[in-house]
Amino acid sequence: MKKQTIARELEKLITSYHQEMIDKKMEKVETIERDNGTLEIRTVTIGEEEHPTEPNKYTFDFNEMTMKSTITETETGRTPTDEEFKQWTSEMVVVPKETIKRWDVSRWFYIGHHEEEDKFPYISIEGTMADSLINEYYSRDFETAFNELLSKLNYEHETHITFKKYD
Repeated sequence: MKKQTIARELEKLITSYHQEMIDKKMEKVETIERDNGTLEIRTVTIGEEEHPTEPNKYTFDFNEMTMKSTITETETGRTPTDEEFKQWTSEMVVVPKETIKRWDVSRWFYIGHHEEEDKFPYISIEGTMADSLINEYYSRDFETAFNELLSKLNYEHETHITFKKYD
């Protein structure tokens, strides 16, 4: 099985989790080849939502002591009703980003070979969003879908962050 075949399957998985943002033209999923020949599957934020006429209508704040967020009307200081806020957010439009910064890129998977004689490429999630979702946030939906894909590809754990296909 080639790296590109595995990359396409992993791209499909990530696309399924980001479809709404892709449809809005806010994100894209891409595979790039790094200098060492490893493929990297990543999402890139390419657009931002903005309100076309009242971008500063509301002020957003987060209190770390209470762990609560607040939304207030900038001019009056009052809290909007759910209906008012939903109306304002429904008017948002997506504006393409002029410049993509490093924090706009989320790495999900790496695919490569440990050694040249390896018959099958490995999949790694070391230091990626997939690693964070599975190990830090315990996203069961993502972990289940990822494990199902590994089974379909006939891959299994080599370590907790690398996956390998054996003969």
